[in-house]
Amino acid sequence: MRLPYLAGLAVLFPLMVIWPYSTEYQAGLDRGTIRPQARAVDGDTATLAGSEWRAVGSFVGNIGDEEPPPDGVQLVDMAFEVTPADEEASELLAAHCAFRAVDAQGRSWTPTNEYSLRQLLDDPGNVSGGGCTNAEHEPVAPGAGQAFALSFLVPEDVAEDLLFEVTVATSTAEQRPRPEAVLFEAEILE
Repeated sequence: MRLPYLAGLAVLFPLMVIWPYSTEYQAGLDRGTIRPQARAVDGDTATLAGSEWRAVGSFVGNIGDEEPPPDGVQLVDMAFEVTPADEEASELLAAHCAFRAVDAQGRSWTPTNEYSLRQLLDDPGNVSGGGCTNAEHEPVAPGAGQAFALSFLVPEDVAEDLLFEVTVATSTAEQRPRPEAVLFEAEILE
């Protein structure tokens, strides 16, 4: 008599546990509270949320007579160029855009503002407001390329082996940005 109830419980219990987790996980991805799984890029260009991204390259170390970072820490600069295909892609870039440096162990570092006064690029874009905009804090014009330079402070032992993640919103709705991410392997520039 109890066997049908136990069999039903054995079938329903995993559903009772998995279904709420999977729906909450998807809701977190949609809201942007859970970091999306970045897809690896083959080469130096990728399309993300209607924009073409190009990893220009990275530079490890100080430039000129700058104050060096503390012992055991290395400065790594990374440059990207993005070209939105249309007005919607420009708005998505301005809505949300984020960067991280990631090592083989999964550790990550966000850009630092400590070295932001250096002039690494002519007319660099702005990433300080949570989105990627041009130097005047306006959305990047469709079809126009905009360069961005980011500086990371990372442990010396991983400075030359980093991957660089770009995350962009796929919706302009603040409640549901549904970000997507790509992961670049960058060429180290001399």
